[in-house]
Amino acid sequence: VDKGRLSYAMNRVGEIAGKLDGRDGVVVDEIRVFLTTVVGSEGQDDAKLQNTWLAQQTELARINSLRPALDEIERVSALIEKGRAKNWAGRIRTEPADANNDPVIPSTWREAWNWRCAVMFLEKIDGHHKLRELFAERKMLTTILARTYQDLVAEKTWLGVYNNSPTAIRQALQHYLNSIQAMGAGTGVRAERTFLALCVALPEAGRTALGTIDPQQLLTSEPLRRAAAHIAPRTDRPLSDLPPDDEQLAHVVADLVARAGRMPDVDQARLEHARLVLELGRIDRAIRRARVQAGADVASLAREREEVLEGIRRVVGRLEQAV
Repeated sequence: VDKGRLSYAMNRVGEIAGKLDGRDGVVVDEIRVFLTTVVGSEGQDDAKLQNTWLAQQTELARINSLRPALDEIERVSALIEKGRAKNWAGRIRTEPADANNDPVIPSTWREAWNWRCAVMFLEKIDGHHKLRELFAERKMLTTILARTYQDLVAEKTWLGVYNNSPTAIRQALQHYLNSIQAMGAGTGVRAERTFLALCVALPEAGRTALGTIDPQQLLTSEPLRRAAAHIAPRTDRPLSDLPPDDEQLAHVVADLVARAGRMPDVDQARLEHARLVLELGRIDRAIRRARVQAGADVASLAREREEVLEGIRRVVGRLEQAV
């Protein structure tokens, strides 16, 4: 009879312990240890074992009674997470509330939620960032227009001086015009070649100028970028140390040396003018990129552009005084 009761008890313990497989938690772990370690061990008090078992069953029943509330928490937090409030949903699942206060879900949560939805909707439809960019662009264009009017007045003044001047003065003015045109116009590859050729024509000033620029930003032609990197430390001997297997680089550098030899009246003012023209091109490219990027600071680029234009005007002024 005792062996039969023992066999039944052991089977019953194994059955209950098997129901715990795949489940975890503080209470489950305590019951598993109780069934597999405590029950059946020598020297255990029957009354104490019974009290422990009843306490564990009571706690398990209490937790099981919370299942509807926990399911409701899971349902609501899943809806909140679906509404793109993942962090809030995580706090709802893991942070407990006390009897008088719930720090995760305050009484004003719905009002705060509605206000945030309204703010996001307004930011989406009012185009505030776009308007700010357009105002900055308008300010930049207004400044450029004012400068253009000033330049137009200056050009008309020069035209009047030219038409009313004797032959000697006209020749001097033509010489000045030729010097300006020789600097290179525009912001493309032609201006980049002019700048590098001037660096070769003026070795000392050219070495300084190349040391202060970033060819990757200032130059748009990859062959000319490579040529600038080669020339920078050897402006006085640009044809030396050329790689024997790089025909393209040798051709570009030779062309720059030939251009430098054909340039009339080279001086540091022309080199500075050529560098500023490239800086202007760099800023114009940055402004075009900024216009299609949300949050880009077009206004600061516009101010930088005006500073470069002012530098170009100062260089031209020095040349006018020389004439």
